[in-house]
Amino acid sequence: MAGTVSRGRHSDDTQGMIDATQLTNATVINHFVNSQRAKKQSSRTISNQEWLLYRLAEQLHPSTLVNADYEQLLAWQTSISNLAPSTLAGYVSGVRVFYRWLVRPMRWLSVSPAEELAIPRVPPRRPRPIPEPDFQYALSGCADPLMQIWLELGRYAGLRCCEIAWLTRDGILDDPLRLHVIGKGRRERIVFIGQELRDSLAPWMNRQGALFLSSRNTPFTPKTVSDRIGRFFDSLELPYTAHQLRHLYGSDALRRTKNLRLVQDQMGHRSPATTQVYTEVFEPDAIDLAEQLGADLRQKHRKR
Repeated sequence: MAGTVSRGRHSDDTQGMIDATQLTNATVINHFVNSQRAKKQSSRTISNQEWLLYRLAEQLHPSTLVNADYEQLLAWQTSISNLAPSTLAGYVSGVRVFYRWLVRPMRWLSVSPAEELAIPRVPPRRPRPIPEPDFQYALSGCADPLMQIWLELGRYAGLRCCEIAWLTRDGILDDPLRLHVIGKGRRERIVFIGQELRDSLAPWMNRQGALFLSSRNTPFTPKTVSDRIGRFFDSLELPYTAHQLRHLYGSDALRRTKNLRLVQDQMGHRSPATTQVYTEVFEPDAIDLAEQLGADLRQKHRKR
C-alpha cells in the first residue's frame, strides 16, 4: 500500500528498547533539535526547523510525527501550496531532512514517508543591488557614525548583517588590511579591505570583544542591524534593504575583477553558482563586447 511505513524500535543505553510509536512529538522534536546543535547548525536554522516541525505536528494531529504516512504529509504540503515557491521548497526540504534523520541515525523508521514529496522548482534568484547613486545619496545623508560604518561594511566589504553584528576587535587585521569574518553557519573567512574602510573602523577599535555595542553595552543582534538599516532607508524614502548593500558589493566586485572564484571567496559563498547570479547585471558589458566584435567584423569585411 502506498505510503505504508515500517515503524521501528530504538535502542537506548539507559532505557533499553524504545517503542518509537509511543514517542510524543515534543520528545522527537527535542531529540532532533539536539542533533542539529551537535552538528553546529546556526541557532536561527535550528529555531526555524523547530517551528516548522511543531506546525507540521499540528496539521497531522491526532497522528504523531513518527506515525505520519505519505498521504498525510502530502495533504500538509497541499495545504501550504499557496506559499511562495522558495518558502514552500524550504519547508518541504526541512521535513524531508527530519524524516531522513528518523530513518538514520535514529532508526525509528525504516523508510521515510517524506521522500516522495516533490520539492517545488524555485526560479533562479536575481541580484538586486542598490543603484550606486542611491547608495551615495544615502551615505551623504547619514549623520549617525554607527549607521555610516554599517553602510560602508555592507557596500565596501560585502558583509551580511550577522557578520557586521559579530565583528570583533580581534577580527580587524593589518598587513595586509583585512577582516576576519564569522558568517552564516559560523563559517569563517578573510575579507580584504582598503585603507579608507580601515580608517572608518578606527573609532570602534578602542575596546576588545564585539566591535559594535548597544546603549546597554551589549552586542547588536543581526536582526537589529538589519532592521535599523532598513528603517534608515525608509527614512530617506529609499525602497531597499540591508542585504542589497551586499548585492551592490558583489555585482561591483565581479564587474571590476571578472574573477568569479575571487568574489565567491570574498563573499563567503559555498558554491560558485551563488556568485554566478551577479553576472546577470553585466548586460551593458555584453552589449559593449558585441559592439566591439561587430566593429572587428566590419573591418574584416572592408578588407575583402
